[in-house]
Amino acid sequence: MEDTLRTVDFDANVTWRRLRSAGELSRAAKILWFVWALILSGRFPPELIALTSLGAGLGLVAMTLSFKRSTGATSEGTVRVGGGRVAIWHHGGVVTLDRGSTASAHAYGPTVEITATNGDVWQLVLADAAAAQAVVRELGFGHAGTPVIFDTAEVSRAVHVGYGVLAFSVAAVIGRLLVVLLGLRFGHVLGVPVVLALTAIFYETTKKRFRAPAVTVGPDGVRIDEAEGELIPLDQILAVEQRAFFAPLRLHLANGRIVTIDGGGIAAKRNALAIHLYAMLATNQESPGLGLARDGLGVRAWRERLRNALNVGGYRVAARAPVDAALAERMVAPRISAEERVGAALALRIADPAYGAARVRVAAECCLDPHVRAALEAAAAEEIDDDAIERALGPGAPRRFPTLQIE
Repeated sequence: MEDTLRTVDFDANVTWRRLRSAGELSRAAKILWFVWALILSGRFPPELIALTSLGAGLGLVAMTLSFKRSTGATSEGTVRVGGGRVAIWHHGGVVTLDRGSTASAHAYGPTVEITATNGDVWQLVLADAAAAQAVVRELGFGHAGTPVIFDTAEVSRAVHVGYGVLAFSVAAVIGRLLVVLLGLRFGHVLGVPVVLALTAIFYETTKKRFRAPAVTVGPDGVRIDEAEGELIPLDQILAVEQRAFFAPLRLHLANGRIVTIDGGGIAAKRNALAIHLYAMLATNQESPGLGLARDGLGVRAWRERLRNALNVGGYRVAARAPVDAALAERMVAPRISAEERVGAALALRIADPAYGAARVRVAAECCLDPHVRAALEAAAAEEIDDDAIERALGPGAPRRFPTLQIE
């Protein structure tokens, strides 16, 4: 009954894109064309040439379909929010998304972009920003907890075609020069493979260089896809600066560095990222007041101190529920240290082993820092692994900062 009472319907303009299948169709087309070009450049039987020419035609069909899948279908629809689920009525059908089937969701103004775990992307244009935020909260992608991905790149196959034309033009010129330098004739069998290989190299290089970044924000940090493997801890971000609505973002770090996020793409998504970071930096979760910091203790001594703190004042009888809730929130709160996050996990395991293990596992999935995630997973084990926690939080697990600016 409670879920029914909380259910709200919103009118929406709904767009659905199947980006994963668009990419698969595009790759299939490129493979078919590559094989066709190789066969044409050699001396092969006419039957094989005819067969690969048919494959090239199928490649054209596949590429055309990839544009359709990328562009998506738009219609007027209804969005029902409630009970941890979002139901979307679209083209006479209904799709229901919940926290388990949603990879990421964020709002920018009245628009919500939801990426499902199967690779589908849903864009919902609602009446106002409040309705958009309600959808995001229902799926569990608020300002703390589940990581949110902000892909600021423009979703357009036309952009990829532009990269392809540029790459082929450069590759054709360089390929011709190589053929001349190698003393080969222009029609030599090696000419086509050389040009195709160079085109693929330049295409990937061009796409990665000019594509706007995807930024993942979790309760413990920010990861930018160009800085692969690097994490900016959230508690090391002093300020987020955006001088104008469509301007780049600048993250001012405690070590004096400034990381710039720009790269073109969709400015509205970059603005949504800025608003999300502002909210996370302004969030102050109330501490449960148990002294969660490690203070240089070994993990076993740390756990014993937490156990003593929990037993003070009849906690197990009188104050269990509110402290449990505060500890669970503390594990996924923004801008707290790794040790305090793990300390909250250890305290919750001591207070309520079964409930605590489940909540700690959820918190581990939310963390972007692999060392913190490993420590939380060790704290969630049936038998808490003190040595694993020690290794994860020890001096051999440094937190690194990006070595480049993204502009």
